[in-house]
Amino acid sequence: MLASLHIANYVLIDNLDIELAPNFSVITGETGAGKSILLGALGLLIGQRADTSAIAPGKDRCVVEGRFTGFDPEIETVLDRYDLDFDAEECVIRREISAKGKSRAFVNDSPAPLTALRELSDFLIDIHSQHKNLLLGDSYFQLNVLDIYSGKPELSDAYRTAYRAYMTKKKQLEELRAAVAAADSERDYLQFRYEQLENAHLLSGEETQLQEEQQRLTHALDIKRELSRSYALMSDDEQGLLLGLHRADDALASIEKYYPDASAYRQRLQEMRIEMGDIASDLGRRADDLSYEPERLAEITERLDLIHSLLHRYGADTTQALIAIRDELGERLASITAGADDIARLEGDVRALHQDVLARAAELTAERLRSAEAVEEALSRTLSLLGMPQVRFSAAVLPAEPGTHGADKVEFLFSANKQIPPEPVAQIASGGEIARLMLALKALIADRLSLPAIVFDEIDSGVSGDIADRMGRIMEQMGCGMQVIAITHLPQIAARGAHHYFVYKEETDERTHTFIRELSPSERVEEIARMQSGNNLTAVALAAAQQLLEK
Repeated sequence: MLASLHIANYVLIDNLDIELAPNFSVITGETGAGKSILLGALGLLIGQRADTSAIAPGKDRCVVEGRFTGFDPEIETVLDRYDLDFDAEECVIRREISAKGKSRAFVNDSPAPLTALRELSDFLIDIHSQHKNLLLGDSYFQLNVLDIYSGKPELSDAYRTAYRAYMTKKKQLEELRAAVAAADSERDYLQFRYEQLENAHLLSGEETQLQEEQQRLTHALDIKRELSRSYALMSDDEQGLLLGLHRADDALASIEKYYPDASAYRQRLQEMRIEMGDIASDLGRRADDLSYEPERLAEITERLDLIHSLLHRYGADTTQALIAIRDELGERLASITAGADDIARLEGDVRALHQDVLARAAELTAERLRSAEAVEEALSRTLSLLGMPQVRFSAAVLPAEPGTHGADKVEFLFSANKQIPPEPVAQIASGGEIARLMLALKALIADRLSLPAIVFDEIDSGVSGDIADRMGRIMEQMGCGMQVIAITHLPQIAARGAHHYFVYKEETDERTHTFIRELSPSERVEEIARMQSGNNLTAVALAAAQQLLEK
């Protein structure tokens, strides 16, 4: 329940602190006194947006704070999701709006987003204003009434879980199909490029090796000639380098016995003769081995032409880069093939999940049909008590494509007269009939919602007299299990409240101020008399008010 409310600098309210009672309470006051302001302040606590126009003139900020008690412990799940502190005894929500346009929200003194306030309101308070009567024409609201009244939320939860899993898997399938289709459209092109590179049988570093061999074969005759000439210069029997080294060794040997240093020079010359002999031998052998091979040269040239063509076509610098491109193309082709397999697997998953959705939807539909019968009977009985003895009400559960809320759509059909066939509520019901129907619905589902508080804002619109008294009694009965607060203009409803709060305004030279206070028993008699007879509080009017309170 809403245990207390603090409002500061909000529109016409400078400072208000009020303790609110459990059970059924009423709020009355003259038109324009500020009851709508009070509702606006409550709206801030459930996450409604506000702007700087809510701040009282001349003030730099406004504050609204509500203290709630007696709520369902399941509220902790919401608090945990937003990393907010849980207190089993109370939940304090505060909104602050600054003149600079900034809005801040706090839950149990911790900063919180407006989405948290909206979710918490499902556990704390339901504010039913007149515009909510429009919900009667909303298919989802009608569907929700049946689900709430059935008392089996696990069926809806199970269906939503199955439907979310189905839609997630279906989206994955659609995305994969699109990706594979896009890739499949270029499969032939990818295959052509891959085979072109694959059939080239490329080797890493091949281009460099072939270019070196090409140079050698192109100049084979020149190389052979110069190798042979080099061999001759070293090995010639008359003027060769080896012969000169041999003669120098002989000359040094002739002076070795009286010139000891000659021995060292001879040693060095002998080493050179050995090295030079090896070189000459290699040159001679290479010259003999080397031959001109035009067929091999043509083969290498053709191979290099192919490699250069591929390098240019694929914008690569080396054969290693071409090999990398070939491997990437192979992987893309493999993924296309694998994608087809994945599609088949996902299609199987989607079919299985769709069957699960249909099974869950069938369970939900069966329960809604049972709930619809019970709602029809209970509402007809309550509406009869509210002055519509000929009422015909039905909740038609019709098949629909599976969606977020099941495979049903619900339409409330209504007729207040037996000669008129039932039609959709929003098209046929008058304002007073809609008000009574909404009250009956709220009374029907209130205990199943586990809500600790509900606020009715002039739900009595379009009714009066004995019907208003009956509406008051229904709200009084609702108040036995929860806190009910009714803002009303009807004395019959006001008289049913266990507590009576009065909204009034006072004028000063500067501005108008709004206040609210709980009426004493005598003040309450006067207020109800005023609501019945105007400001002329005669003894008859006061007696009639007292009688209404005692009724």
